[in-house]
Amino acid sequence: MPGGSARILIVDDVPDNIKLLRALLEIDGHTVTGAENGHDALQAVSTNPPDIILLDLVLPDITGFEICERVKTDPRTGNIPIIVISGMGDRDTNLRAFECGADEFLSKPFDRTLLKARIQNTLRNKRLNDALQASNADLERRVALRTEEIRRARLATVSSLARLAGTRDNETGNHVKRVANYCVFIAEDLAAAGNHPEITDSFIVELSDSSPLHDIGKVGIPDAILLKPGKLTETEFEIMKQHTLIGGETLRRAHEEAGDEDGFLRMACEITFYHHEKWNGSGYPFGLEGDAIPLSARICALADVYDALSSLRPYKEPFPHERCRAIIEEGRGTHFDPDIVDAFLRCEDKFIKTRELYADEDPASSLQKLVEEIQPGD
Repeated sequence: MPGGSARILIVDDVPDNIKLLRALLEIDGHTVTGAENGHDALQAVSTNPPDIILLDLVLPDITGFEICERVKTDPRTGNIPIIVISGMGDRDTNLRAFECGADEFLSKPFDRTLLKARIQNTLRNKRLNDALQASNADLERRVALRTEEIRRARLATVSSLARLAGTRDNETGNHVKRVANYCVFIAEDLAAAGNHPEITDSFIVELSDSSPLHDIGKVGIPDAILLKPGKLTETEFEIMKQHTLIGGETLRRAHEEAGDEDGFLRMACEITFYHHEKWNGSGYPFGLEGDAIPLSARICALADVYDALSSLRPYKEPFPHERCRAIIEEGRGTHFDPDIVDAFLRCEDKFIKTRELYADEDPASSLQKLVEEIQPGD
């Protein structure tokens, strides 16, 4: 709409009315098109949206009321101002037109000077609205970019901390990738089932981002216990349990310092503290039972156990999926939340694919690659 000019669509079933309005408005530099019925009007709005619509209410196919409603309820055209020009100037018609979304109402015969003033005023308001929408869109884009930057930084920090914890035991970096994916699969399935309205998109993102920190407290466990290839003694196991408290307390303090009431660090605390709690209250460190265990930790508990069962450990070979599934099913209602076991069973194919995608490399193969890099062949 440079220089105050605009593209104006006139909708009127009387060709002479369109001709009259075109002559009146083109003098002011406006580009004017006409439509003599509702179908052509809607087609014109769809293919080449005008800056303003002058609309008669009585048309041969679709009423002006319906055109007004359809234009205003379409997100692509809802900001186009509509001035109704009608021979029906009674109060009820006026009210109905405004209820359908009309911005202005003029009764026929209309005053030409008043019509031009209404058009200019409406166009001025549209320019302000368009500028505001553009500003809001730009702000949303900037916020989205900044949010993505923050998340990338957060993920880099989480990845570094998870790798740090991983240097203390025999679990690989792929362990945390698998657990994060397993958590997402379960959460998405639970959300689709509709029984957990608290599982929103942001919940799933925070679950994915925070679950890699579940064993960060292992950095505080002595090597003699953490790396022991055989079964732990009762005393050693009591010390091993402390990793939930060490990690949880560390993240709790970070949470308090950050002042993050509902976000990533809160969930990271939940998972780290409680992912070894059991549905029947026999877990640790606090012996929580049922719904007293945060949902994020209940989800991570199953994901972590599945990965432990299906992965190579110093004290065991990896179990096949069928055996892992049988053990998890056996723990339904005792170790695990029944809803979460059911979700696991519904999406177990995704677990199998992720297990294959992020499989741990055979140690012998890794050693051979290292030797080849140090002593390349002739």
